[in-house]
Amino acid sequence: MSKLKFTIDQETHNPIDVCHYALFDTNSMVEEFMLLANCAVAEKIQRHYPSNSILRQHSPPKPKHV
Repeated sequence: MSKLKFTIDQETHNPIDVCHYALFDTNSMVEEFMLLANCAVAEKIQRHYPSNSILRQHSPPKPKHV
């Protein structure tokens, strides 16, 4: 599997190049750990600062179509 990667011009912020890059199983694993870490931090913030925490909840992800 591959994704597209864009190179952005620093001054105009317009795309100036595009290329493919390969995705590996480790990419999915890192994404999963990042989501788990974000959830753990959000829960700790809400537990310790319930009246001051502003947390946004995303809708559940859609099932993958394979």
